[in-house]
Amino acid sequence: MEMKMSKSKTCKSILLAAFILGAGCKERYIPKEIATNYSYLVVDGFLNAGNDTTTITLTRSKTLEDKNSFYPELSAQVRVEEEGSGNMFTLDEIGNGKYQVPLLPLNPSRKYRLNIRISNGGVYQSDFVVVKNSPPIDSISWDQNEEGVTIYANTHDPQDSSRYYRFEYTETWEHHAEYSALYDYKNGAVVYIADPDSNHYKCWTTQRSTDILLASTARLDKDVLYKFPLRKILRNAEEISVKYSTIVTQYVLTEDGYQYWNLLKKNTEELGSIFGPQPSQQTGNIHCISNPEEPVMGYLSATTGLKKRIYINNNEVLPWQYPRNCQTITVDAIPDSIQWYFGMLGYSPIDSVTAPPGKKYNASQKPCVYCTFTGGTTTKPSFWP
Repeated sequence: MEMKMSKSKTCKSILLAAFILGAGCKERYIPKEIATNYSYLVVDGFLNAGNDTTTITLTRSKTLEDKNSFYPELSAQVRVEEEGSGNMFTLDEIGNGKYQVPLLPLNPSRKYRLNIRISNGGVYQSDFVVVKNSPPIDSISWDQNEEGVTIYANTHDPQDSSRYYRFEYTETWEHHAEYSALYDYKNGAVVYIADPDSNHYKCWTTQRSTDILLASTARLDKDVLYKFPLRKILRNAEEISVKYSTIVTQYVLTEDGYQYWNLLKKNTEELGSIFGPQPSQQTGNIHCISNPEEPVMGYLSATTGLKKRIYINNNEVLPWQYPRNCQTITVDAIPDSIQWYFGMLGYSPIDSVTAPPGKKYNASQKPCVYCTFTGGTTTKPSFWP
């Protein structure tokens, strides 16, 4: 009995010591694989077989600890090669690692590959890829329930030859400030806004999709995609507070291309659980010719990117009320009050009232008066009705 007690005390002492040592270790451990900056080439884009611009973006990979947005690969030579004919099409550098050609005359009966030579002499090349034509998008639909609005893609291929789809979207929404101001505070003084369009009341925000949106009909008898969910907008969100629009682009992939994107989706979106999929080696169809051991990130496809746009008005989703916490105060039109409330406390003037003993300004917090405070621009998009 005494031996058992002693052994128990010893185990507890070891656990306590381990806890104390662990608690005292404050230096964060970063694995070498994460901390090392390998700076691999990242190739993003596709060969557009339609009547639109082909854009290839070249950047360098970074560590998880790196807070910079991206590292563009500049001064590269980028060309598209047609198999068999030797025809070459050069992409022009337009800045920030982007290379473009307005229109590629791709022949659906031929294959194409990408050739890249970077400024340090490194040579990269993709496999030859077939051209996949996308069927038209039948419609972009949406419905509403208690949780919000869900947007869907609907398409079909009468030839049953597409089967593998990828979608992207760019959404834009109009949003307003709570108050339309007649005055502004500039250089220590309250000034009248002569042009109503410059009062920061109306804004438009645009953002691209970040999720990898994949769909497959390979296991279906017919190549029909119905109500594939693209985007869910939570109830009363700012996006549909006035008017919302999204333009959806549909691509058709090869089976290999679909598998690449599906693996990338699992590696980037579905991790985080011990029961979830584990990270896998990402192998694309682009290779470093000058150094075969060097990994290259990216997958080249040749396809048509067909688009369709929809609009949703606020009055179509009623009741839909974007919540605000805006209140007004009155500020005496005297220098001390103006400096204190507008200069020090950050309030913004809205309009003026005349009441004893003198003129006053109605004012509120900046987010309630400036629609640009939370993002967006006051420039109306060219496609906006």
